[in-house]
Amino acid sequence: MSKTAQYDASQVLSALSSAYGSNDDDAQVTLFDGPNPWAQAAINNANLNLDGWLSSHFVDALDQKTFGLFDPRLPLITDATKYGDYRGTPNGQGRIGSGTEHEECYLAEDGWYSKPGAPLQLITYPECKFIEAEAQFRAGQNQKAYDAYLAGIKASMQKLGTPDTAITRYTMDPSVAVGAAGITLPLILKEKYVACFLMPVTWDDMRRTDYQYANFNLPVDANLTEFVRRVDYPTSETSRNGKNVPSVSMTDRLWWDQ
Repeated sequence: MSKTAQYDASQVLSALSSAYGSNDDDAQVTLFDGPNPWAQAAINNANLNLDGWLSSHFVDALDQKTFGLFDPRLPLITDATKYGDYRGTPNGQGRIGSGTEHEECYLAEDGWYSKPGAPLQLITYPECKFIEAEAQFRAGQNQKAYDAYLAGIKASMQKLGTPDTAITRYTMDPSVAVGAAGITLPLILKEKYVACFLMPVTWDDMRRTDYQYANFNLPVDANLTEFVRRVDYPTSETSRNGKNVPSVSMTDRLWWDQ
């Protein structure tokens, strides 16, 4: 709602006061008819059915290429390539190498999000802390925004099992530990982007901020000249109920994205 006149930071903060208080409260799906969908993607890829590639934007954001700081969550999500480094796949480009060797990063079979028994996250405590950080920032409460921002980072890292020493090293780095005077909305959303990995809310955030994420570009050879703003109606709907399906474009903005 942040792009609309209805946005009210005080109402957001009021709702959050009754929301999650720790990682133990997270809403997650833990029972599946088969593997977790992301675990299945990792299995598919290991069987050369090529699935679960990681975007170069995401990998570069964690592997110090974009922000100059290595994020200790990256090795908990994916494995290093055969070259001993981390390499993402440029959106729209397709695989980097043959696809039969580990030349780019995929969801790992033992990764936190894609191992057997991994939960599928719906709403989490770290997400709530970043929503709080944004609301406090928009309300002009920079110290409270900064405190929530740090709490969100720490909670995300703790949830993935990041060692305490790595959490301290990351959160004390000058690029992260900017203080109340240095906190910005892009910093909050950068960290929320990582903490909400594989959660659809990230697309909402990108549209709310007009895709102004560092080094984020249109996919290679994109058919559109601007970023996608909505999805099309499915063919099952147009074929069976066509007279009632509105004519829309994938670049049309939804009511909250004006």
